[in-house]
Amino acid sequence: MAAVRKTDIRTLPTKIHTVDSSVHAPAGHDNGGHLKTISIATHHAEFGGIVGSGTTHSLLLSMSDSSSTPLFHTACVHLPAQDELYTTSRPLKSSTSQGPVVLIQRIKLSRDADSGYIESLEWQKLRPPPNMAMPAGGVLVPPKPESADGSKADTILFCSQGNLSPGSGGIFLMPRGERPIPCVTSYHGKAFNSPYGATVHKDWSVWFTDPSIGYEGDFRDQPMLPSQVYRYDPSSGDVRAMADGFQRPVGIAVDGARGRVYISDAGSGDFSPAGQAETGLSFLQALTGSSARETGVVSGTASIYAFDLVELDGSPFLINRRLFAFAAEGVPTQLNCDDAGNIWAACGDGVEVWSPGGSLLGVIKVPGGATSFCRGKNGELFVCAGKELWCIYLRG
Repeated sequence: MAAVRKTDIRTLPTKIHTVDSSVHAPAGHDNGGHLKTISIATHHAEFGGIVGSGTTHSLLLSMSDSSSTPLFHTACVHLPAQDELYTTSRPLKSSTSQGPVVLIQRIKLSRDADSGYIESLEWQKLRPPPNMAMPAGGVLVPPKPESADGSKADTILFCSQGNLSPGSGGIFLMPRGERPIPCVTSYHGKAFNSPYGATVHKDWSVWFTDPSIGYEGDFRDQPMLPSQVYRYDPSSGDVRAMADGFQRPVGIAVDGARGRVYISDAGSGDFSPAGQAETGLSFLQALTGSSARETGVVSGTASIYAFDLVELDGSPFLINRRLFAFAAEGVPTQLNCDDAGNIWAACGDGVEVWSPGGSLLGVIKVPGGATSFCRGKNGELFVCAGKELWCIYLRG
């Protein structure tokens, strides 16, 4: 598909306000659906050191006025060597196939030489290769220490939800400009459900979630496995089930320094959070693009669970499952852990940031809520919000 160039991207100051937690706000007050631009809500003084002063933001792309298609949905990944951003769309109806399709967005960024702000971009929509159907979450594969040329820094690990074709769901590596390489597509011969979110641990193992979203969205066969979390060891090829007992595990983050793993559960799916679904759509529809029942009733979980990562008999295990946090708005669809151990979550009001102790430090409020995000250069935070793509320049 032809590339589209956008110029004259404006950088605007970001308003920051302090939230008084002792004052009750009406339900839905100031959530993502009522906002017109980015703002920051500070719940704890510590959040000021994270976002810094002089924070600014830019609206990079918007389809709100021209299309009903949420193109900026998941797999928000920045390639630093190329200064390119990749996202995946929500499942879309196709005129050429029976099932839905997902499009990959490739966005080449151009910056002002002095400020470093993004001033223009080139955006191209791509169809995923046939062997990697329905890509969802993605993460940059960090270069190994022995990779002197840095070439490995341009490899994305994708979760492929799959379709009705055998072997189409699993974990794939996609070096820039090359075809995806399947890493693991089954658990001891049983097809995965719909791999959705992933992270790479410091030992290079891949941890990923596997909800049954594809079956519920009518583009995958009936599940052969429970909705679980897995660990794949690329050095041995070993794949292990690490945690179960979820309704829809979607987001995952590993804090290697503290030995913790965080997993978010989207619950029963009957959510209508601002922005994580279009008006009148349930959360399941936001994830799958399906015609699932529309209730608008919050009847499931929006929880983040914490586990301790320990070694027993020479193998990693997850123990001490506990509720870590419940999202302030919507469902935590993606998780990320920073160097200080704070947990960042894409939620219905934007990007929520929680301390290692489970306290809400603050929220980067995003119009329509956030579905995925990633770090860029020098404190940048790229945020996917369905029909809009934002860049927030944090100064912490």
